[in-house]
Amino acid sequence: MKKFALVCSLLVMTSAILLSQPLSKATKDISYKFVSSSGTNASAVVWHPEKQLYFTVIAGNASFPLEAFDEKGKSVYSEEINIDCRGMWYNPTTKNIEVNGYDNNGWASIIFNEKFNFHEVKTICSGMKQPDANVCGTYYTKKKSVIFLNEKDLCIDVYNYKNPGKVKKIKLQLRSDNLDPYNTTTVAYTGKKGFEFVLLNVDKYQLDYFDSKGQFAGSTTLPKTAIVSYMFKFAFANDRVFLYDKEVRTWTAFKVF
Repeated sequence: MKKFALVCSLLVMTSAILLSQPLSKATKDISYKFVSSSGTNASAVVWHPEKQLYFTVIAGNASFPLEAFDEKGKSVYSEEINIDCRGMWYNPTTKNIEVNGYDNNGWASIIFNEKFNFHEVKTICSGMKQPDANVCGTYYTKKKSVIFLNEKDLCIDVYNYKNPGKVKKIKLQLRSDNLDPYNTTTVAYTGKKGFEFVLLNVDKYQLDYFDSKGQFAGSTTLPKTAIVSYMFKFAFANDRVFLYDKEVRTWTAFKVF
């Protein structure tokens, strides 16, 4: 019985490890078209596990839309965001959708009313808490930090959530001398051990994964028909990569885990 229990335990562990591996080829999933016609550069898609909804925002102006959609791509919310965003995330501690603003606009929480037909923006911290005015932030859950891609230093900047003045750097072991092949505004966090961070390799139509120490960990191939961009228009949420086509104002999701 002990041997049987051990074998079962090993099988469960092996299955868990296999399930956490990224797919070699991404598979097309849902799509979502913005209700609002404002703005161009969609900058994030975030999964809210309690509401079971995806949230998305367009960068560039406080009057641009914050929208939400369900797992089938049906719109359920569309209002002006009221802050010029560069990235967005779900914080499991506060249970809020949060954003980092353009340049020195700081970080803020998006607080919805009970009827889910209105929101307000509440400041978390003010001032520029990012390495560049335009880079998009996301939440690094394991370290309770907000991360950004630092193009100049070829690294990921990790800003402590409670003390944003405290910044650590994770040097990326890239296969190139610079970030020219990549989308330079966004690094995504997958939550998968050994494949924590992902960059969009635009030149090769693939996702490149890196572990928590910045070591290259593998890739997922994207279809050649996918819309890939060097700035904005790339996000990761709920085991899916999202790519934005500005011509038809649509996010397309590809399952990668």
